[in-house]
Amino acid sequence: MRPMTMSNWPESVWLPSRLGWERTAVEWLLDWVSPDLRATTVFRRHPLLLSHLVCHEIDAIIEGHRRAYGSARRVLAEAVGPESINVCLAVIAADAARWQRRRVEAAAIHAALALHCTDALPAADQQAS
Repeated sequence: MRPMTMSNWPESVWLPSRLGWERTAVEWLLDWVSPDLRATTVFRRHPLLLSHLVCHEIDAIIEGHRRAYGSARRVLAEAVGPESINVCLAVIAADAARWQRRRVEAAAIHAALALHCTDALPAADQQAS
């Protein structure tokens, strides 16, 4: 994994040197999973599990982009025309680059959680306000 630097750390997530940073990490990570998984308590209580899942989810999205990009011209060019395929490929490439950045950020959070978060976080109803 890449070392944590400010360039690969999400802006909305506090750095691990700040008390309570795990909560901001959890909120950021929950943005990248389905609503059904957001409601699952185990991921809120164990951020390391959540970051593990998010890294794999993002990897799957990136792989889907690669496969779509690699096959679009061959499979769809006759149906929609080369101009549309070119636009489609540019959009896929730009979106894949955004997901690659998210993956780097998710990996940085995962590494920090693995280093700093050895115990489960308290349940929401047990948190101090």
